[in-house]
Amino acid sequence: MPEQMHARFLHRLVALFFILLLGAHPASAQNRPAPTPLFDTPGLAAEALKAIAERIGREPQVALVDIRGSEITVHVQGARPHHLDKWTWIRGRGLIMGMTTQIRGPEIAQPLVATLDPTTVLFPLERLPLDDLPALIDRILPRAMLEEPALPQSIRIERQLLLVGGTRVGEARIMVHWNTGRESSYVYLNMDGSIHTADVSGTFRARGLDMARDDWHLPMAAQDLAFLGTHRSILRVEIEPRDIDVSYMDPQSRSQTTGMRWTLNGLSVNAPVIEMPATMRPPTEDVFAFTDIDFAMLPALKAAALEKVNEPGMRVLKIVANRPITSIGTPQLVWTLTVGDPAKQGNWITRTEGEAWQVVASPAGEILRVILPPGRRPSVDWWTPANLRDVIDRLVSTFPVSHPFREIVLDPQGGRAHAVDGGDPTLWREFSITAHEISVSSIGGGRHDGVDGTWFTLDTPDGYSTEVIFDLVSRTFETMSLPDGYISRLTFSRGNTWVRPPEGQVMLEIRVEHGMRGGRLTWLADGTELDRVMP
Repeated sequence: MPEQMHARFLHRLVALFFILLLGAHPASAQNRPAPTPLFDTPGLAAEALKAIAERIGREPQVALVDIRGSEITVHVQGARPHHLDKWTWIRGRGLIMGMTTQIRGPEIAQPLVATLDPTTVLFPLERLPLDDLPALIDRILPRAMLEEPALPQSIRIERQLLLVGGTRVGEARIMVHWNTGRESSYVYLNMDGSIHTADVSGTFRARGLDMARDDWHLPMAAQDLAFLGTHRSILRVEIEPRDIDVSYMDPQSRSQTTGMRWTLNGLSVNAPVIEMPATMRPPTEDVFAFTDIDFAMLPALKAAALEKVNEPGMRVLKIVANRPITSIGTPQLVWTLTVGDPAKQGNWITRTEGEAWQVVASPAGEILRVILPPGRRPSVDWWTPANLRDVIDRLVSTFPVSHPFREIVLDPQGGRAHAVDGGDPTLWREFSITAHEISVSSIGGGRHDGVDGTWFTLDTPDGYSTEVIFDLVSRTFETMSLPDGYISRLTFSRGNTWVRPPEGQVMLEIRVEHGMRGGRLTWLADGTELDRVMP
């Protein structure tokens, strides 16, 4: 009888063992997520590091802290200064004892880079912000931009490897890595726990983002750029599909500009660009402050711009905020939206031109004007009395009567004016004249030697009415004997290398061409011929 009871007891004990074994490793265990006590339990990561330090017998200098869900690996300075030892803390679940903790080590650890002195990669263990790891993860999780919330796969702490200027190490950083199988993301923290930067290129949100088209990223960009504040140093804010670029003036040097780029990963600083001095090319943009513009109104402005263009397949391709120096007077801060069909844009490689509208708006979002694509602008025949009168009237309405000019040139494509800068009278600029506007050209300009007798003001050529000009044109054609020719250029000036008018007068040079032949006649407003170059 006792033998039978003993046999039954052993049988039940064996059965209980297998039940416990199956309970610990069910068939569905492979589908369960790995345990993550270090990411779930406040204070456990700090407790684990403290336990490792106690096992070592001192507060070590560390080269690496690698935290997984239930395991921490630490590389610490060994018995010799150039030795690295590996220690591992593991939290697991036993069959009989429940939760267990193991500390393994020391094992030999390899340095980050074999050619680096291991002592240069060390940092103190007690500075790590790991007292409440779950709260840290919750705080930075939005920056990871995952489609669905998830716990990190790993947290790795080490000094950054710098390759520019030779292999060396930088500040210690905390890298938090997520990998859900569908997405991956990295968030990099400073040692105080603040976010340094991120790499979210592996997320669904980043893959589909077009910063000029979409809106959800704008509050993040505005927050990251808010440190620019009220300081008037920005030259341009440019929103393109993949990034937002900010160009700003170096406060120490007006001839040097610096740029920064914002992406979903954060801010990066571009290398300084040395601009040409004003003696070679005056600036074409004036400065403004970041607080002068508001990203929050861009969604409504983009919708208004698309409605204004009112063409199928249109999309906002680019957005620029700047204060262009385009005319006389104080430069005005504007938004300029480039609107077009992405499938119909030009290609510089194939030298094809695209078709895009420019919608110009005030900082408040009021649309000021719409500039048509070149191919949709109406052609203008300059050489009619009405259109020529319009050009002269626009010059008079744009510039003060007393504004100094060196020359005014009109040709079949438009024209240009060589005049004193509207803001700095010691500079000259080249102004572009089209059928639609008079604006500062991006080329031409510099420091002049002073306004002397070779300059003139708009009240000086008063005698050149449209009737007088067309009479002089007719006489030029008769003299040149080119009845089928065309006017290639009209130039108002106070002289050039070859011809000088009487003091105080403005001359008009009329150039006529036909095929490979051409000539010019130079006149005064009273009909006096000053110079003749025959075809």
